[in-house]
Amino acid sequence: MAETTLDRTADKNLTWNFTVNLIDIAFITLGISLVSRDTVLPVLVSTLTDSNLAIGLIAALYGLGIYLPQLFTANFTERLRYKKPFVMLVGSVGERLPYLLMGVAVWFFAVPAPQMALVLVLGCLAMSGLSAGAATPAWYDMIAKVIPVSRRGLWSGLGHGLGALMG
Repeated sequence: MAETTLDRTADKNLTWNFTVNLIDIAFITLGISLVSRDTVLPVLVSTLTDSNLAIGLIAALYGLGIYLPQLFTANFTERLRYKKPFVMLVGSVGERLPYLLMGVAVWFFAVPAPQMALVLVLGCLAMSGLSAGAATPAWYDMIAKVIPVSRRGLWSGLGHGLGALMG
């Protein structure tokens, strides 16, 4: 019953919500492929240090960052009347800005101070993961509200597919 009500509410602005969130997920997928934590970041970190521990920290920091905060923010975000401002602030700024800061850190510190660049890259990665993790429950609530169940598979498949084709 509640699902039907949500679907009817989402239908009012479905074309807009579907399109905007499709573009968002496509560009997130593109960004993830350009700064892949599985390929690109390990190569970057290996140019800054010979430490296998530092390379292994990439997956550990991001994994801890993406999953741990959800335990603490889910209860808070569930009670938010409007999810979008929280998602925009924490998710967009806190999750995406650190990648720009990583580039700046590498640009300025990779040659003169590689250890400083390494610390900044890993710190930015941790900040991105923590922000993404904090915003994830609210983001999923928002998606559940604006894209009906019957269209979510199409939305997710198209978004990730377009992002993969771009990257």
